[in-house]
Amino acid sequence: MQIHAGETWGKRRAAGNVTVYLVLKVDRKGRLTLQNLRTPASIFETDADKLAGAGYFRVSETPYVDLAAARSKRTQCSKVTRCPRTVDLFEGRADSEFPRIATEAEQA
Repeated sequence: MQIHAGETWGKRRAAGNVTVYLVLKVDRKGRLTLQNLRTPASIFETDADKLAGAGYFRVSETPYVDLAAARSKRTQCSKVTRCPRTVDLFEGRADSEFPRIATEAEQA
């Protein structure tokens, strides 16, 4: 039986409800890592033979999560250039200086 990463498997419980598991990975030796979809912290490993023998059934062969999706890289923004006509009020002073604001008498 071929089992691939991304498939969903289920198991019927005594109350009649179905617990759904996601196949996270399949290693070279045929060991499966399953994750409970209701409680993501519940992860366990098993074999394909034990999976079928324990009453698990395949819910879907199509991947629940696209594991092969390429992550998009963030592109860096280019440095913003200032308009050449913009007047720089802080150009001639150090960062620790308070800017000098002209009073009405000095403006006249």
